[in-house]
Amino acid sequence: MINEDTTSQAVYFTSLSIEGVNCFKKKQTIDLTDGKGNPAMWTVILGNNNTGKTTLLRCLALLESEYEDGGYSPRLTYFLPTSANAILSEIESTLNIDIDDVWSYSEENFRNALAATYTEDDRLANLIIDAYGTQRKEGKGKFLGYKLENRTESLFKDDVDSIINAEEWFLGIDYNALKGGQKFSQNLLQIKTALISILPDIKDIEINEDGERRVHFITNTDEKVLVNQLGSGYQSLVTWIVDFAKRMFDRYPKSDNPLAEPAIVLVDEIDLHLHPEWQRKIVSFLRNRFPKTQFIVTAHSPLVIQSADDINVVVLQKNEETDEVTIYQPKETNFQGWTVEEILSDLMGMGDKIHSNAYLKWMKQFDKALDQEDYNSAKEAYEELSKIVYSSATLKMLKLQMTSLMPN
Repeated sequence: MINEDTTSQAVYFTSLSIEGVNCFKKKQTIDLTDGKGNPAMWTVILGNNNTGKTTLLRCLALLESEYEDGGYSPRLTYFLPTSANAILSEIESTLNIDIDDVWSYSEENFRNALAATYTEDDRLANLIIDAYGTQRKEGKGKFLGYKLENRTESLFKDDVDSIINAEEWFLGIDYNALKGGQKFSQNLLQIKTALISILPDIKDIEINEDGERRVHFITNTDEKVLVNQLGSGYQSLVTWIVDFAKRMFDRYPKSDNPLAEPAIVLVDEIDLHLHPEWQRKIVSFLRNRFPKTQFIVTAHSPLVIQSADDINVVVLQKNEETDEVTIYQPKETNFQGWTVEEILSDLMGMGDKIHSNAYLKWMKQFDKALDQEDYNSAKEAYEELSKIVYSSATLKMLKLQMTSLMPN
């Protein structure tokens, strides 16, 4: 456990250069700033499956420091590059520490983790990274005897004990609060307020003191629901947010509001299991509750970026012939005026693939019929489209175009 007071200097990522790692063949750099030289507090990495989203998070997570006896070295337990020339380099913080002066690895050294260079720069003790993989249901870590040894483990393993059990934590901190622990009472209130503000249809969180002590989430209809009875989206949010809050409470024990202190968090598929309405709100919710946390997350849904401003977007585009992935960063940081279709088509590179194959087939026939002035072919395409197109405005436009071909 690493305890810090509120005077700890914030450390954030400002760039990541990657070369020869999995699908990232040539050297590419991700800008993790806001374009004005400041760290971007929100970076969303968008891409289809198998485009390297998780790989990028793991590269960053591997810098989660092992800091002992005044020295620093990164964690390299899991990294297995596929290229003999694989390197991970030029990761910088706002402290302007050149990571090449801190550590350097060849492929062999990545595999056996024996030849790391070492530095005695105590500023790197503040380079603490918390990470959450896609398996974010009920945690296993118990309140009593819980010791966090690896803050990024869930990015690399599905079955881990590093995420605390949310109900165990609630029961433990409530017990300490009842014994007169003012700090525990304050922390309990902070996390309850945070969860109630994001979970739809939940108005309170209570500890049952009659009989077996359990944590109940109270719905707007006064139904009492246990954590493991919540839907997948609820469980996913509760699990990792409670776990991260617990880590912040431990890390900043002297702070009046530990959730507002500096941190770095990596979340893989932050939109996983979330209802579309939650996907739209998740960025603003986390930004409000954790204002000094640098979030670097991956997502599939365009809704994650559509309703938030001041977002650093990274798009991963895969060449299907070479399997090589190119990193693209648009200049825009505000997509609130974009439609979902525009984000999918123009930003994520899906083009016409935002429509079904059947739609594309009949639209192609309809357009060809217009060019060739073939009324019967246009009529056939229109009739098929009318069976699958939802928008009446679209059908009206097609019908109007078709009338120009009607025989006299």
